This record gives sequence, structure tokens and C-alpha cells, in this order.
Amino acid sequence: MNHLSHTWRIFVVHHSHTDIGYTERQERIEQYHVDFIRQAVTIAKEMRSGQHDDWKGFKWTCETFWAVEQFLREASDEEKRDFAAAVRQGDIELSGTYLNMTELADEDLIRSIHAKAAEYGRSIGCPVDSAMTADINGYSWGYAKSLLDAGIQHLFSCIHTHHGMFALGRKQIPFWWETPGGEKLLVWNGEHYMFGNELGFCPDGVGSYMIRDEFHTPAIVNNHEEIMTTRIERYLSKLEEEGYLTTSFRLWCRASLRTTVRRTGKSHMLYRSGTKSMGTKSRLKCRR
Repeated sequence: MNHLSHTWRIFVVHHSHTDIGYTERQERIEQYHVDFIRQAVTIAKEMRSGQHDDWKGFKWTCETFWAVEQFLREASDEEKRDFAAAVRQGDIELSGTYLNMTELADEDLIRSIHAKAAEYGRSIGCPVDSAMTADINGYSWGYAKSLLDAGIQHLFSCIHTHHGMFALGRKQIPFWWETPGGEKLLVWNGEHYMFGNELGFCPDGVGSYMIRDEFHTPAIVNNHEEIMTTRIERYLSKLEEEGYLTTSFRLWCRASLRTTVRRTGKSHMLYRSGTKSMGTKSRLKCRR
């Protein structure tokens, strides 16, 4: 990447989007999410045991606690223990949100569902202090207060830009969301919720939903490295052109483990060589 003025750090959140009933019947979507978590638990366990050194650095984020709730309902006692261990070790991360809700939910409902992840986190000795939403363009004012009361201090937001644009008119920036009582929730105002796929971070899930360029992207492509390198450089160049204030940002990579790990056998494909894991995120340095 020869045209960049800075060394950039990209934080990638690897997850599967929760959109019940949009692509399949509700009961099938539920089972998919249970299976994703079951696979993530198995990968984390085998990685930690040394069976797959090439899987080191794998991180999975449970986008919503609803999926975790469904998994725990089906899981064996051993799976429940393994899941809790993976969360405590940082291989699997929890979000303080329950589902990607609209702004129409009332206060009692919001408070009750935000309490679920917090209660589970406390029960396994791993407090949940961050939350994420995907494909949500608006929140009621009480949403911030409910999260803070549940112990959430940070909210990662990734919107759907076809139905609305970025809060404050700027993407990839943090801001303080102040409640009516003066409390503050730190919010990251992110990109489109599958923009990581657009940039090529998911090898078998490259798309062109937001980006329109010369590449043909039917999800699985033969020139994945070329697409990823080209699009990342163009995106970073655009951020520099816009006067972006820092040299790091967050991206969400929407993917299923079935395609990114089990079929290829290489979970590290998401991170590329030279990448260091950082909690739920990974760090990719793009040098001058």
C-alpha cells in the first residue's frame, strides 16, 4: 500500500448477524445460530488444547444474547462449561444486547432484555461491559440509560446506510451519548454492518452491496487477495482525504463459521499473517 500517509490499525469484529425470519424460517435461523456457537466453542477448545496451532488468534463475537440463550437451552453440561471457559478466556465475546430491536420497544422490555447478558456474565465471573447492534438506524433515548444500568459502558453501532445515514453525519467516530440524567455512554459510530465483507475480510463472503467498482463478487471469488488489498487501500485513502481524526477504526465482518472455518479448515484466513488478536477484534497494520 504505497499511497497512504499513515500506518493504520483495523479492528475486525467476527460475528454472524441476527435477523430472525429474514432469510429463513425463524426456527431454522435459531438452529443456525446455535450451531455457529457450538462450532465456535469447539474451535476455541481445540485451539487451546494445541490440536490446531493454525487456529490461534480466532475470536468469535455473539452479536446478540438471544443466540446465546438458545444455545444454552440446548447445550449439554459439558458444552455449557466449555462455552463459559471460552468467554472467560476471551475466545468468545458477549454483547450486552439481546436482539437488534427497533426504537418502538418500551422501557420495561428494554430493561428486561438488557439484563439477561449482564446476569449471565456475572454468573460465570465475566462481567459484560460492551454491546453491539447491527442493521439498526435508531434508538430511543432510554436505550442508553438501560444499557448503562445493566453495566454496559460501550456501544458499537453499525447501521444500514440504505435506510438512513450516520449519526452526526460522520462515520467511524466515537461520541458520548448523554442520557436525560447526564450519564454518558461511549458509542462507536461505525460503517454499514457488513462493510468488512465488502473489503474482503471474509474470504467466502465478499460482496458489493455498498462498494461499486470493477470487481465481480459472487461471494466466493478466485481473486480474493486482489480485491481485499485494492479495496482496503482505497478505503483508507478516502479516510485520509476526509481528514479522519485517528489511524484506527472498527469493522464488522458478517460470516458463518460453517464457511470460514469448517470448509477451509483455516480460521486464521480472516486475520491474515502478521495480525495480532485483541479481545473480540483483530489488528491489521497497513503500512506506508
